[in-house]
Amino acid sequence: ILDGHVPESDDGVDVRICLDNADILKQVNSWFCGQLRTIAGPPLKSAQMLVPRHHGPLGRSELNRRAQDEALKCGRTSGAAESQHGWRPNDKILIMKNTQTYNPPPNADSRVYNGEVGWYLGRNRFQIDRESDQPVYMLPFDEYYSVALGYAITIHKSQGSEWPEVAIALPEGSADDFLDRRLLYTAVTRARTRVTLFATERSLAQAVATPSAIRDSCLACGLPSAHRLSLPVERMGKSEK
Repeated sequence: ILDGHVPESDDGVDVRICLDNADILKQVNSWFCGQLRTIAGPPLKSAQMLVPRHHGPLGRSELNRRAQDEALKCGRTSGAAESQHGWRPNDKILIMKNTQTYNPPPNADSRVYNGEVGWYLGRNRFQIDRESDQPVYMLPFDEYYSVALGYAITIHKSQGSEWPEVAIALPEGSADDFLDRRLLYTAVTRARTRVTLFATERSLAQAVATPSAIRDSCLACGLPSAHRLSLPVERMGKSEK
């Protein structure tokens, strides 16, 4: 990828070429449906949807809304959305900033960290997905803004994390999406075993044809999560160097 080559099945990437952004959205919805209806356990525990942007029909916000609705339809979440924030019990969540909790579990870190994922359990309880355990935390109400739905997250926010399976949506868009080789490489290397890539011929060609700009990141922020990695790494048989 970093040399400008399109990822292939031999790299562990299932590339789904779509007609346009509407077709990408249709296939992404189908992916969410399959994950939520057929795989047991907390919603999307072993998989993550990654996108390059926050807003728009294929942005993080809209895909989270759609996935939350699908989770409710198939019984993975229940009850009315709680009025302060719109989460339902069992919704997948993302921690957006390092946050001090209160009344932490015994022998557990007292903070939750930027980029960690977990599930909202209701009544101000958040279960965080970590390698050694899955502690349950409570957050001060004035820190609720530091939590968002986590069915879909931006590729930037996924840096340093990994999951068994990753799906990536690469919509066609403008140059301000920073859709380049490094972004695509970062997304693909978040997966341990399987990647499904939804893109049009144009958006995929744009990504692999655009040399990476050097941008600062928070790769080395030292988060104590099950998903934190040290980079550079070798994944899918491809080395960063």
